[in-house]
Amino acid sequence: MSTVTGELTVASDRKHLLALADHLRRREGVMVRVFDASGNLVLDASDDTEPCADEHECKEFLEETCASCKEKDSACCRTCPKGRGVRVLPIKRSSVYFGSLVACSTKDNQELSDRSTGAVLDAMLDILAEKSSKEHEIDSLATELALRYEEIGILYEIDEKIPLRSYTSHVVEYVAEKAFSVINCSCLAWIANGSSVSSIGGGDCQIFWSPNESASPSTMLRLEAKQLAWALHDRCIKSGDVAAVASLDHDPELSVFASELNSALCLPLQVESDFYGSLVAFKARGDQFTSYELKLMKALARKSAFVMRDSRLYEDLDSLFFNLIKLLVNTIENKDEYTKGHSQRVRTFTVRLGELMGLGKDDTETLNLSGLLHDIGKQGIPDAVLKKEGKLTEEERALINTHPIRGVNLIKHIKQFEKCLPHIRHHHERIDGNGYPDGLKGEQIPLGARIIAVADTYDALTSDRCYRPRFTSHKAFDIIEEVRGTQLDADIAKLLLDNREEFARYSQSALASPLGTDRTRII
Repeated sequence: MSTVTGELTVASDRKHLLALADHLRRREGVMVRVFDASGNLVLDASDDTEPCADEHECKEFLEETCASCKEKDSACCRTCPKGRGVRVLPIKRSSVYFGSLVACSTKDNQELSDRSTGAVLDAMLDILAEKSSKEHEIDSLATELALRYEEIGILYEIDEKIPLRSYTSHVVEYVAEKAFSVINCSCLAWIANGSSVSSIGGGDCQIFWSPNESASPSTMLRLEAKQLAWALHDRCIKSGDVAAVASLDHDPELSVFASELNSALCLPLQVESDFYGSLVAFKARGDQFTSYELKLMKALARKSAFVMRDSRLYEDLDSLFFNLIKLLVNTIENKDEYTKGHSQRVRTFTVRLGELMGLGKDDTETLNLSGLLHDIGKQGIPDAVLKKEGKLTEEERALINTHPIRGVNLIKHIKQFEKCLPHIRHHHERIDGNGYPDGLKGEQIPLGARIIAVADTYDALTSDRCYRPRFTSHKAFDIIEEVRGTQLDADIAKLLLDNREEFARYSQSALASPLGTDRTRII
């Protein structure tokens, strides 16, 4: 076990120490020197007018004697090269070593263990050890306080920067960014739960490189980091604890991968018995992790695990919620083979248009739900009307035109659908004001509703209906060009037309049925 060392404090008691040393020199013929834990001379009360031996030889002897005292953790009595007695006493408190007190006789055959000499040396030891111990405790407390402050800062920032409902990818990116800000490392790896070393090369391991690195990592360095990360992750799973490697070169299992990276920390992301993955940090050649960095990384990993747990719970709930919606929509659509899959396709087109418009994540998530639910109000409208192959009567058309309001009334009490309600109510409004149910025009119509209108129209044109077969994509695009600016928002319709190949590919892969050219009814 390595010796714990502390800084030796001499300055404030130097006058008192020199007085005691002068007493020993004049009364007992004993010279005193004090060395710190690194072997540096910090107090010299010897009589340099009559050196006892060759200076170089004396220095080597004292360094060796102090090192032996430190190693044995006890007083040492030796004979110097000139044949005189030397006594070395360790300066320590509570297992912390601060340095050595060296007493050298100036007389032949002089004993250094007599009572008077021992009493003065003990007094000097007490002064040195007591003051140094107090300073060491203050420094330790200051370091611990700084660490706790840093830990609290990490926890606070994670709580502040990562919303309660965050996707796993957002959590991972922020934790990597935060880790680089609190420790000096070359790269970080995040490995998801359920992965093992046999999965090297899979998509469950994300590598993040330090923003302080000027050069882009080489292909070999990327591979090295990934291989080491998997191996450490596997070790972490087996042990259930932190895997810390001071030197990768000296680890039999890891040295085969190590080349440019020197040391590593692998921390499990775990809450009780639930394991969410591992966070692995690496340092380059010539650098190692400090105990301070280890503690900070532990705090970061511990908090990240809790955030990851909450994130996974919300993702599971979102998935369940969304699957229930799809089940409801599919149950409605499956009653009519012609509209089967319509809402799913409209959802896909709507989200893609939102992405092309540069909408944010929250807005596209709302569009995702709105696109899926836009026709939910058709529940309750008789099949005889929905599936009618001929022209609708005025009464039947009026009944179908109630489906946006029916849809809103059906889901308005569900809090999660609150932002979707304007999109569902107004997705059949027209830019020229001739739509329904409220006759809104232009930008009075909510943006989400205008996007759904374009997506809905395109899918209606390119899919079979009971009253007509589907149009070709080319014909559908021509029709959209015709109604652009009157029925449909000109800019959003243009966005679809500018990306027509992408939308055509999707509709062709989603549908495979005879084509038609009849335009009796579009929707």
